[in-house]
Amino acid sequence: MTKILLVGPNGRMGRAIKDCVAKSNEYEITRELDSKSWKNAVEEKAKVDVIIDFSLPAALNDVVKLVESHNVPLVSGVTGYSQAQLQQIGKLSQKVPILHSHNMSPGIAWLRRVLSQVPIEWKTQAHLIDIHHKEKRDTPSGTAKTLAEDLGVSIEQISSIRSGSAIGLHSVIFSLPDEELVIEHRALSRNLFARGALQASLWIQNKRPGLYSMVDMFS
Repeated sequence: MTKILLVGPNGRMGRAIKDCVAKSNEYEITRELDSKSWKNAVEEKAKVDVIIDFSLPAALNDVVKLVESHNVPLVSGVTGYSQAQLQQIGKLSQKVPILHSHNMSPGIAWLRRVLSQVPIEWKTQAHLIDIHHKEKRDTPSGTAKTLAEDLGVSIEQISSIRSGSAIGLHSVIFSLPDEELVIEHRALSRNLFARGALQASLWIQNKRPGLYSMVDMFS
């Protein structure tokens, strides 16, 4: 059974992970950490196999100390990191294996693989639509930015909508001569991302130090 230290247990994703763990016999959450329980967290080492982080960018320094202290892999679904923070994660990945992804959905991982096969001349005609609930903090979403990077297009080619309670919809539209190709991914439940993160927590345990993504997991 994989023993998990969960950072950010009270957010939407933290609650979804706890819900999935409660229905599985493969995982056990041995400790939960939030902004109120960081004190002594580094010194009081819990017996864990992996750390799953769905907190906020502001917690990164504490998460780095936690990972270094426990010397276990990290699965991170945190979005909104600055470039400097991404470099910090890259440096940490020289010590332990890290899977960092803006989207833990297997479907998005396969979508990224599909986009890698798109002809270069099509990519310049691509436009992305990014729809999420009105309380989502980052615009465009981390997933939309990743898809734009995969296509080699600027974030100006992303249209973001924040409304209602939409969990996540990403569309890639290729406007071609006399035709239009639309590839769409729609998340129907946050449990989708929770299951992906838990699957990643199993996969990452056998990996060497390095920075991985969900695409690597499905390659």
